[in-house]
Amino acid sequence: MRRRNATPGRIQLERLSHERHTMTTKEDAQKARELKKETARKVREQKEKAEREAAAAIVAAANRRQLAEWQRIRAGGGLRGLMRKWSGTPDGDMCPVCKYLHGQKVPLDAPFVTEDGRQLMSPPACPVCRCTMGLTE
Repeated sequence: MRRRNATPGRIQLERLSHERHTMTTKEDAQKARELKKETARKVREQKEKAEREAAAAIVAAANRRQLAEWQRIRAGGGLRGLMRKWSGTPDGDMCPVCKYLHGQKVPLDAPFVTEDGRQLMSPPACPVCRCTMGLTE
């Protein structure tokens, strides 16, 4: 059954229009899927970054507290002859600054010194630092 005013040319034009609309819809769906994946990736990266920064903040607080305790003990006459030693992460996943500081020994009240001359009393040396310090002879 043919529609009124449905010439072969008009039918062909309607088909092309429908195909173009369908193609645009498919392209839009593909773009939406890609955008969803990209958004999920960015959210995952932000979450991982926040977790690393939170862990670094905890490590920094623990290191500052440890240093304060050692200084308190030292003021009372203890810990004579001991030095602090910078310890990088056991997995070796360290930034260049932490690699440079790893193993460095300093007196209890002296700062660790980075390659560029920056002075640090305790870790962290970088935003995602997981280094610690310990006592050594």
